[in-house]
Amino acid sequence: MPDAIPSAGVGSRQKPEFRPAARVLLIDERDRVLLINVGVPQQANFRLDASPKADRRLWITPGGGLDPGETREDAALRELYEETGLREVDLGPCIWKRRHTWQWVDRWIESDEWFYLLRAPAFEAVPTAPDEWEMQYVLGHRWWSVNELVANKDTETFVPRSLPELLPPVLAGDIPIQPIDVGA
Repeated sequence: MPDAIPSAGVGSRQKPEFRPAARVLLIDERDRVLLINVGVPQQANFRLDASPKADRRLWITPGGGLDPGETREDAALRELYEETGLREVDLGPCIWKRRHTWQWVDRWIESDEWFYLLRAPAFEAVPTAPDEWEMQYVLGHRWWSVNELVANKDTETFVPRSLPELLPPVLAGDIPIQPIDVGA
């Protein structure tokens, strides 16, 4: 998730702030994916497409930016614990990557995200160390089936946006040897 919003002028459109990130595609025993519901502040000029949803919410996988000196795998596990309470798990392979530039309030960010696969039994996600950003913008957690993702893809914004199409091959065991670029 984004760090606390910095002062104006950090990360301009012409020179966005680079932010390496690690995310976890967490799938339970019923083939559902855990997503975090994030509210986008009204002052954010955050756009995923030409017609942003009126309620300005996103559904994202657990994860976030790397701390200095941290590996992506360590960041993925740390963020997973902080955002869901899940710990002491064996992270699977990196299966997806995406790089995109976006604006959050007055901050332009170029994200380089790596998505790691993890299978775990369903549980109730309880954040253990919510930071100021998370307390303000995280609205909740939910387990989604593929059918639910498909049925809601026109009314909800999933990140990556192609999640309803990307998930079925993974559930069928088609795990890429090299991470695939999943776009926005």
